[in-house]
Amino acid sequence: LGQGQSSALAPTQPSTTSNNSSISQSELNSIISACTQNFRHDGRSNLNYRPYTILTTKQHATPILSNGSARVFLPGSSTDVICSIKAELVHPSSHQMNQGLVELNVDTLPFASMNDDRRDIRREEMEVSSTLLHLLIPHLVDKEKLVV
Repeated sequence: LGQGQSSALAPTQPSTTSNNSSISQSELNSIISACTQNFRHDGRSNLNYRPYTILTTKQHATPILSNGSARVFLPGSSTDVICSIKAELVHPSSHQMNQGLVELNVDTLPFASMNDDRRDIRREEMEVSSTLLHLLIPHLVDKEKLVV
């Protein structure tokens, strides 16, 4: 692991908790404790995953404004995730001319959130988008290969 990176299998105590966080400190402590003890309430261990099915663009209808998509179903739950990919040619940032741009946006259906207030749902969407952008994209996308 590089400097400043931590293993996903070794949970660490966060140094601070935002007052705007959608999870309480006691819930966070409970989650960290359960992960450390290899315990889940549904009986699975940390390394056991729920089965899932992924349908690609060829297996389901693609959203109209999409260049590609996938749909993920988690059996035994009401979780249904639709991922849509849209590609555009844009001019790179003047600060990073040798790198392409990646934007990541999460849209949540109103009934899929615990919040009733659309502003809270939008804040959750922005939190998830930011987290995924910072944790996944640097490891999955070589931005230099995006430059045309």
